[in-house]
Amino acid sequence: NDDDGFSFTMDGDESSPIAFVSSNKDLAVFTESAEVTMRGGVEKPLTPTNVRVNADSNVGCAAVRPVTVGREIMFVQRGGTRLRGYGYRYDFDAYSSVDLSALAEHLPKVGIVWAAYQRLPDPIIWCVTADGALLSCTFDRDQQPAVVAWARHDTQGVIECCAVLHQDSSEYLWMIVRRTINGEVQRYIERMEHTWSPFHPSSDSDGRDYG
Repeated sequence: NDDDGFSFTMDGDESSPIAFVSSNKDLAVFTESAEVTMRGGVEKPLTPTNVRVNADSNVGCAAVRPVTVGREIMFVQRGGTRLRGYGYRYDFDAYSSVDLSALAEHLPKVGIVWAAYQRLPDPIIWCVTADGALLSCTFDRDQQPAVVAWARHDTQGVIECCAVLHQDSSEYLWMIVRRTINGEVQRYIERMEHTWSPFHPSSDSDGRDYG
């Protein structure tokens, strides 16, 4: 029956365990060696007797949970040093994995260990690196040209993980930060504020820098 559970073995050149499964236009399956989509027949749902599998790319996914941004699924490449956008490309009628860190490959070179997506007030993909730093990727594919802007945010602590929570008609980035206080290791739950606070003393309150 269509609503029965089922088990399906995907054929491939390598035997790789499934790391994550994510739903978008089709069911995306991320393994350690490839990215695969599963769908039903022509304009039909996925059922036990109606399974189509396409191997779209062979990049491989790291042990970092992917995040969905619009029509794309952002995942960390195996090895952790690159962030890729996996989505359907209408220009050649297929799925592909686009390297979003190509112009800033020096930032995630130590490895990405955590990722979260903030929709409001601005679309930002937040990444925690292996050395405890925080990276932001402001991402907007709908702009012409598309916006992919990376930045590194250093703090006086070590960021261990992060999550985005909805609050007060907006979304905030929350982090677990490890700090050493008076020789003792302590962990704090901290929130990233939206208010822009300039470091330069000649900057005024509206965010314009006259320095």
